[in-house]
Amino acid sequence: MSGKSRAAGLGSQYALPHVLMFPDQLPVFVEKFSTVFDGTSAPISNLNLAPVPAEMQFTDLHTRVGAISAQAYKDNAPPFPMGKESVGFAVVDMDKALEAAQRAGAKVLRRWMVGSNSEAMLEWPGSVRLQFYSYAGEAPEIPIRDSVSNTRYYLSYESAATFISSFLEATDGERVSDAYYPSEEIGIAQGAFRRVQIESSLGNVNVIGITARLWEQLVYPYTNIKTDFDVDDLDAVMEKARQADVDVLIRPEYTDPHYRRAVLRFPGEYVIEVRQKPNLFT
Repeated sequence: MSGKSRAAGLGSQYALPHVLMFPDQLPVFVEKFSTVFDGTSAPISNLNLAPVPAEMQFTDLHTRVGAISAQAYKDNAPPFPMGKESVGFAVVDMDKALEAAQRAGAKVLRRWMVGSNSEAMLEWPGSVRLQFYSYAGEAPEIPIRDSVSNTRYYLSYESAATFISSFLEATDGERVSDAYYPSEEIGIAQGAFRRVQIESSLGNVNVIGITARLWEQLVYPYTNIKTDFDVDDLDAVMEKARQADVDVLIRPEYTDPHYRRAVLRFPGEYVIEVRQKPNLFT
């Protein structure tokens, strides 16, 4: 793509995982997630973020592990094309971003305005749906504290290869790791999966490629993990999760001691994996 535009982002801290839920779950989610990850949130707004009339509420949370967009539609039924995307990426220039994405094979499902800001929903090769958004004026400051989010996608080997190629072609993303790991990490004995981690100015993406056999054996809660978060002190996070009465689906003591992690479930069935950052001095 030499000489051609790319989908440039404002920074990985502007990647907003989209968490969908019923309206009565929204304040509970905000309270619990903010407690566990030391977050703050804007007042809950009734502004409609969808491209068609919809009854909804939302708020953005800013935490130690990145920002979150918590959205509650009436009856938890977001209108098309909302609902199947896991994340929204902030782009510098929407026109150039969409041009680059389409050239790489992505389809623009809908483009619309929310106030003066521009939004677009895209479906990428590999059937990966994600949202672009751009600010009309100066973007609000979102500082990076401990880390930023990593959006997780489970894909077949073929779909993973197709999506990765398309995403890297359209963006400034770099493949920072690409290796095979024991499938026990995703709850399946005697197998291996491919994990490709991509970093870009749009945000971080964690692509897990699995065979048809592993796909048939993949079970809850691994099937529902949408986002991975890296933390400085996993034990402290687990204690806060206990105090906030957050569901702990997989405890750290049942994971590899050299790759400690836990799986938590928040209101809205938001399932995440929390991973201990490696200690570089041990």
